[in-house]
Amino acid sequence: MTIKYLGVWDTVEAMGIPEIIPGSDWFNREYDYHDASLDTFVESARHAVAIDERRKLFPVVRFDDVDQLNASRGFDSSSDDAPYQERWFPGVHGSIGGGGDIRGLSDDALMWVLTGAKRAGLRLDTARGTRIHGLRPDPFAPLVNEADPEFSVTGLIKGDRDGPQHLWQLSNSAIRRWRTPASALGGEAYRPGTLDNVKQELNALGPWSFEPPTDLVTEEKVGIGDSLSKFAHKHYGDAELWPEIYEANRDRILDEDEIFPGLSVRIPHRSPS
Repeated sequence: MTIKYLGVWDTVEAMGIPEIIPGSDWFNREYDYHDASLDTFVESARHAVAIDERRKLFPVVRFDDVDQLNASRGFDSSSDDAPYQERWFPGVHGSIGGGGDIRGLSDDALMWVLTGAKRAGLRLDTARGTRIHGLRPDPFAPLVNEADPEFSVTGLIKGDRDGPQHLWQLSNSAIRRWRTPASALGGEAYRPGTLDNVKQELNALGPWSFEPPTDLVTEEKVGIGDSLSKFAHKHYGDAELWPEIYEANRDRILDEDEIFPGLSVRIPHRSPS
């Protein structure tokens, strides 16, 4: 048996008694058979991990064999084309997996996981009215995905997660949020302790700024099956010129592979050769 693709969102240890409680090993022995590691019968996988989940009762279960699996397929884990990927996203547990009334961050994580599914050859239902058709990723959405979250005892014990060791382990949205000035984030810069291991690399990138072009051919509304290459062919006669459109929309598009129906895309006049 083979599994073409596995996509998961902030998988946590939620079975049995939390490990921080004395005697948990004995109480949890019935769950010892569970194996969270990947194997080669899973042909590709993506795991979106929450940067801002600090509840100790929600410890994340990481992919611990990604490097070996990617190497066995001839890839480095830092490559965007690696079949097995784990990336860190801004937000708490629910903001990655979704379910709340605020969807900006969960839509971003969902889009990334869906992109992996498309690359694996899976067909997605993007028809009008489906959840995918209504995606609106927003890297600056609130870190908590509920406007009025209820109190939970699970939040009484907190601490930063052991975060990524390398910059390439971060999602584009996490990097964008870190680099965005505090003035654009309600007065507080995004500096979670989980990213302490990579903060020097992040700071070296400098602040993010963007001035959208005003000299446009038009704006296109993304429909089902559209891509930047398709727009480039339509307006420039050459699909390979899609980077010019991407550069004109860096405030709206985090990844050239992740555009969704309903998004408005600027089509700039071509740069002089």
